[in-house]
Amino acid sequence: MLHKAFDPLCHPLSIQATATYYINAIKTVQPQGPYHLVGVSFGGLVAYEIAQQIRQQGDTVSLLGLLDSYCPVQFQRYRLQRMQRHFNNFRKQGVRYGLNKSQRLWHRLQGKLMNNATDVVPQANGRSNSWNRQEQEAYELLQPEMQGDVNCNYEFIPYPGEIELFRSQDDPDPKLNWRQLAEQGLLIHDIPGDHLGMLRDPNVQMIAQRLQVKLST
Repeated sequence: MLHKAFDPLCHPLSIQATATYYINAIKTVQPQGPYHLVGVSFGGLVAYEIAQQIRQQGDTVSLLGLLDSYCPVQFQRYRLQRMQRHFNNFRKQGVRYGLNKSQRLWHRLQGKLMNNATDVVPQANGRSNSWNRQEQEAYELLQPEMQGDVNCNYEFIPYPGEIELFRSQDDPDPKLNWRQLAEQGLLIHDIPGDHLGMLRDPNVQMIAQRLQVKLST
């Protein structure tokens, strides 16, 4: 499912609201569990909240898989870095920086930023393995603007189940902080490639094989 933040008519919602939106969509297809949930990057955080809400509703989640999703600790660091960056820019540029930021926010609320995002984020039409350098750079530029505020404002609570983490071998961040939230353990799968490269052939086949084993048990 495409993240709602990439809908050109929408701007990023809270993780809780996005999860509720997806649960309603999921239950139109499968009204009852058990559910198998997997999310990529930011989508992993949404899958995490979906699993929490489904369990709170008394239903079953048999699989919660996170594909190279950053743990909440990173968002606190991101918030501090972002505040420092704004302070430094304002000190250098003065009022002009504030005016430029206001103008960008206005365009964002109009959905223009989301329209740009849909142009650079490969859709589920066979292009998921065809990222070029320009697309990757554009995505990495837009992603913090689209998701940073949403991530920072989300309050994580421990998950009463097991989490399966598929993490990039090339990322220096081991993402082990998920252990603090996985009450029944964190199962780690190391996948070759960087954050995007792990989703390309042949690396993505390794993810598919391990998920298939999990689904067949």
